[in-house]
Formats: sequence, structure tokens, C-alpha cells
Amino acid sequence: MLKKKPRKTLQSVNSVSDRILVAEFDVSTVIVCYSPHNPNEEKDAENFYENLRAVIRSVPAHNFLAILGDFNGLKDVPYSFHDLTNRNGQFLVDILQEHNLIATNTQYMKRMGKLCTHEDRATLARTQPDYIIVWKKRRNRVLNTEAYNSFNTLSSDQSCTNASETEP
Repeated sequence: MLKKKPRKTLQSVNSVSDRILVAEFDVSTVIVCYSPHNPNEEKDAENFYENLRAVIRSVPAHNFLAILGDFNGLKDVPYSFHDLTNRNGQFLVDILQEHNLIATNTQYMKRMGKLCTHEDRATLARTQPDYIIVWKKRRNRVLNTEAYNSFNTLSSDQSCTNASETEP
């Protein structure tokens, strides 16, 4: 659901695959994605990340790019929930480096509850597999990114991750 102003600037919505959706606005591109789980075949993850790379390459350099994704990847970076990087996390790190992107929710010092975006229902283990990603050159547009501890209120194992941005 979009508010009236963004709805007026929406140009197209395309499903690239069953895991990647792209919304084009006048001067912004939003990619929503869901990576295969880490235990899945490596080929599945490679295909997903290759498709994602192709979509990122197609985004005009002047657009504000926001990638909202459940990457099922754990990455060890400053201000991260994790002290290790798994396979999907390494794929994510590679994409960030290749395309000059940053995961905004690893840019701010937060208490652990504001970093965690997933809680396993069986083990109650918490992780941070969800990221909001933007071009590095546009990182100053993002003022804050954090997770909201809403596991119980949404009947979901995911929490909502929100980013605040400035006007262009």
C-alpha cells in the first residue's frame, strides 16, 4: 500500500523471479527480495545473487536505490548482531562491495534488540538476516535504521525493520 504522493510517481512493478520484485518510481528504485535459506543448495543461492546483481546493474546511477531484503545471511561487521559470516552473508558482502552499497542497519550503534530481525520459533535463537541496503553515495539520506521487536504482535518470526530518510 502506497500513500498518494509515492503512488503518483510509481512507474512500474516487475517480478524478476519468485524471490525478487522491483518497483520503479520517478527517481527511485526499490528492490524487495528473499534469499534462499543458508542450508539450501549453493546453486540456488548463486542463482538468486546473480539475478540480484543483474537487477542492481540495471538501476540508473542517479536513482535512489533501496534494497529491502531477507537475505538469510549473517555478516560480521561493526554494529552487527553477529560475530560470524555464513555463506549467504558472504554472498551479501560480495554484492555490497561489487556495487558500492551499504547495509544501513549495520551503520548505527544500537542495542541488540534493535539489531535482531528474526527469532527462531523452535529455539528462540535471534539473528539479523534482514537488511535495508542503499548506494554508499546516498547513505546520508538514511537517518536511522532499526528493527522493531514485534515478534509477538505480528504472529511472525520476523520483526519489522524501518529506515528513516531525508527528502532528496
